[in-house]
Amino acid sequence: MDYLTCDVAVIGGSLGGIAVALAACDAGMNVILTEATDWLGGQITSQGVSALDEHRGVLPTPPLPRDVWLDQIQVMAARDQAGSSAGFYVAAKGGHNAESHNHNDVGNVIVYVDGKPVIIDVGVETYTRKTFSPQRYEIWTMQSAYHTLPTIDGVMQAPGETFAARDASHAADDATARFSLDIAGAYPPEARLAAWQRTVTLHRGAGVDITDAHTLAAPVGEITLSIMTPCLVDAGEPGRIALTETSLPGERTTGAALLIYDAAKLAVTVEDIAIEDGRLGPV
Repeated sequence: MDYLTCDVAVIGGSLGGIAVALAACDAGMNVILTEATDWLGGQITSQGVSALDEHRGVLPTPPLPRDVWLDQIQVMAARDQAGSSAGFYVAAKGGHNAESHNHNDVGNVIVYVDGKPVIIDVGVETYTRKTFSPQRYEIWTMQSAYHTLPTIDGVMQAPGETFAARDASHAADDATARFSLDIAGAYPPEARLAAWQRTVTLHRGAGVDITDAHTLAAPVGEITLSIMTPCLVDAGEPGRIALTETSLPGERTTGAALLIYDAAKLAVTVEDIAIEDGRLGPV
């Protein structure tokens, strides 16, 4: 009789067995994995299913982590408390403008209140030949001016990997979550930006601050700060913009919030954008 020797013997080639065997191999051990049937992977491979019978009685729930920081792509997300959509949720991104399915949106921010949208990313219209052509950034949803971002004398962010955030940082504790980055590098030279430091702060249970501090390389005529929202907008009171609840497709509603700004430095105009594309409607 022949004998085989190993550091670890795994009896049963289920998903769990395979995971144990791979982990032992990664640790440098000699491993033998045995399986009585012709199939490795258990029910998933033998029955060709992705939804296991054992999961029928389990109610699906979203993970809803309190804090997320993906440092390689410079994406943050934070909410008031883990496991609940109640209260404030904020997400923001850095990165560069040559990412997969890219929009020119370095520094963009979205905010939800009680699980409902208040400040949004509009999304993308139905794909056409133009979507994947050199004219991609002629499509309005791809442009930084239609994200919650600045436009300087009509100059928007430019596409390409070199147009990127600088000096991104993230910190989170029980009271706050903070994301800071310089987005000036996402704009071409004609924007005349030396620096544009954006800091997004979630004050858990209280609100979200978006603070911008910029340095110009040369004087400019006008700077526009866009805020994209699906809510009804009332900007009648200087220093305050009321975002109120309205209906969305699919029997959904937006959230509601109050935006506070420095009326001595900023003037507000409201532009309604009619959504006719079917892919954008549910957003």
